[in-house]
Amino acid sequence: MAVSVVDAEKRDLIDRIMDRLKKGYSVSLEAPPGYGKTFIASYVATELAPSIVITRTHAEISEVVSMAGKKIAYAYGRPSICKKMPRDSFSYSICRAFASSGICRETVSRREIAYIAARVRSEKEIRDYRDACLYRAMKVYAEKARRASVTYDYVIANPSIVENKRVVIMDEAQKIIEIMVQSVEFTSPERVSELSKLARDESDRRLLYAFKAAMKRSASTRDLISYFDKMSSWTGDSPLASEIMGIVDACLAGRCLYTGGILYYLPINISINTLLSRKPLLAMGIMIPDIVSSRCDEAIRLGGRVIEAYIDDSINMRYSEREKIDINYLANLAAKYIDKDGGNLVVTVNKRYADEISKILTSKGYKMLSKEDIIAKRYMAPGSVAVDVAGGSLTEGINILGLTRVIVLGAPYPSPSPELDIAGKVVGNIYEKIAILRTAQAVGRIRGRGSAVLIDQRFRELRNAMPKWMDIIN
Repeated sequence: MAVSVVDAEKRDLIDRIMDRLKKGYSVSLEAPPGYGKTFIASYVATELAPSIVITRTHAEISEVVSMAGKKIAYAYGRPSICKKMPRDSFSYSICRAFASSGICRETVSRREIAYIAARVRSEKEIRDYRDACLYRAMKVYAEKARRASVTYDYVIANPSIVENKRVVIMDEAQKIIEIMVQSVEFTSPERVSELSKLARDESDRRLLYAFKAAMKRSASTRDLISYFDKMSSWTGDSPLASEIMGIVDACLAGRCLYTGGILYYLPINISINTLLSRKPLLAMGIMIPDIVSSRCDEAIRLGGRVIEAYIDDSINMRYSEREKIDINYLANLAAKYIDKDGGNLVVTVNKRYADEISKILTSKGYKMLSKEDIIAKRYMAPGSVAVDVAGGSLTEGINILGLTRVIVLGAPYPSPSPELDIAGKVVGNIYEKIAILRTAQAVGRIRGRGSAVLIDQRFRELRNAMPKWMDIIN
């Protein structure tokens, strides 16, 4: 790859990053959307092999591959391609346990791996290739390659994929917050029945009985931890013992929640620890979470192209308050800020609001665009309006020409959940972090001239935590 195609400022930045990585230091780079972070990732991966680029989506893998050429391998995995477990009950931990215990004997020969590496390039071709375990084939393929690109989801399932790489490059590192939530697993009576298949001997059966009894007799998380504390000295190296004691250790570390007969827990040995412990590490994104930047030796924050944002604090969109606000009032408030000379994206806190506000704006004569139209054309005409929910397909991972105004109608805090509560014990203040991230992702869809309006009193509390490339003007 030729770094000469970028401007002098960006070449200096790339040289600075390369120098630090060659010396074994980790670097974080926070930069505005459209800065060229994927180009930097592809260049570093090409020059500092063996390397691996981790992206959010398969589409972003395609961007890396197109920039780096066929010099880079790729891998991905989805529960839907597993032939042993239904998608709705798929569990990565049970997948690993089945493989290690010999229950799942799906294997892949070197010849099959060679076939995938040489012939199978498109996602559809790989998905249709069902003669063997695709997880194992793609894992070996990416592990042996000098340069590889995988998704974060794939790293969750296969943390060892980064072990033999000289440099690990995290594109869109803000994905780590979502990874923490996705890493939360749960154990229900049905899952325990699945675990019973792993019991090999009397020791395993006694451990399984103790585990079942603890869950059955406990009325709260505190009760369950008390029972698990008595099991903490259990020894054994069977797949069942490893699985159950992993759950016990997570609970004893306070990373669990027991409610309604279901145990939610965040495993101690989660892939994020393997990922973030790698050195050198290059982490890039529109926002760099503290859990990532704290592991880096140098943090670079670029202002670059600044997007102005105005806060309208005339309403409070907190859940307990917004139900009192008339939906027509909200639609009129959004309409007040619509840019007639550019494209407009209204971002709401939930789908119901998005649907109703879209209907009201349509009745007022605004030129409404569907998500399907925008995704197909990647363009918004002057005066046009689209409405989507925070975290929706129009608010992240898409470039929209003509978009000049983003109106965020309500700070997009996520709904409470056991998964978020547990992940928050590691990430800290996770609800606020997700609200900031969703806002930044939506505002970041503006790639040319433009501005944003943030409507909610709570944005006053969040303004100092917004990324440097967002300029809050009031």
